[in-house]
Amino acid sequence: LSVPQVTLLSARLRTAGWSIEELPIGVEEAAGVLSPLIDRETLNRAPEPPPRRAQHESEEVVVSIAGLSHVYQDGTRALRDVDLEISRGEFVGILGQNGSGKTTLVKHFNGLLKPTEGTVTVAGLDTRKASIAEMALAVGYIFQNPDAQIFKMKVEEELAFGPQNVGLSKEEVDRRIKEAAEDLEISHLMDKNPFFLSKGEKQRVAVAAVMAMHPDILVLDEPTTGQDFKRAKEIMDLAVRLHDEGQTVVVITHDMNLAAEYCDRVVIMEGGRVLLDAPTREAFLAEEELNASSLRPPQVTVLGKALGYPHAWLTVDEAVETLGDAKIGATRGV
Repeated sequence: LSVPQVTLLSARLRTAGWSIEELPIGVEEAAGVLSPLIDRETLNRAPEPPPRRAQHESEEVVVSIAGLSHVYQDGTRALRDVDLEISRGEFVGILGQNGSGKTTLVKHFNGLLKPTEGTVTVAGLDTRKASIAEMALAVGYIFQNPDAQIFKMKVEEELAFGPQNVGLSKEEVDRRIKEAAEDLEISHLMDKNPFFLSKGEKQRVAVAAVMAMHPDILVLDEPTTGQDFKRAKEIMDLAVRLHDEGQTVVVITHDMNLAAEYCDRVVIMEGGRVLLDAPTREAFLAEEELNASSLRPPQVTVLGKALGYPHAWLTVDEAVETLGDAKIGATRGV
């Protein structure tokens, strides 16, 4: 189970020797507890935390969207004149409340939906003209529930299905499923029926089946919905591992803590439009846009602002590091 960020932060500071008697659970309470213990001038001069993981700088655009609008058959206009570019190697979050258009947008990446107006180009393919096989090679789409994705009676068959159906040779299919199974640590499950596996094992099978296609882009649709804290972290840590190897990752979510911890850039949707497209740290300080989208930054970000920190904390670790240097009488960080 997870606990409120300000509670975890205060517990860690107390363990490090801070004089904190009762642990707060809300931001206002935490600000009241910590303010007397902090040198405000030192905190105000504190630098922005460094990047949290490898940054894959690339000028190659793998998703290019221009003037995209989409109207469903019942007349619902789900997207309105959207422009967006994603470069190879980025870790991007598509954020928004239900009905904001985020899932409709991403379903244009793999051709599940076609533009009513505008263009969508993915890995050089015009999605209006590309075949299903071509799009499957370009975009790997992982659903939040692995049971909605798995359908074969053996794990090995599940992994082989995609590569076989795009016409790869038997040798190439065998090589890819062996590689994917080893990467996802499911080699010992190849003869098993995936429907009898644990949910965590099913999730790894679903990811391995997608990765066997060697997609240019990996899309995770609400990957933590319905998952407990441990399972959600395992899924996202897997995405980080793939990103570290150069994979372009797109996460659809309304979970602001998830976006803060994992995404380097966020695209905030509201009413079928892109309301904000910015680096995560910058986006989480944009009060006007966040309020308009009914999204609230993580507790630790809000707490930092309340204490006078000039940047944005995205994780408890960042807050602990900064506050260690800003503690009254501190000679070094905790």
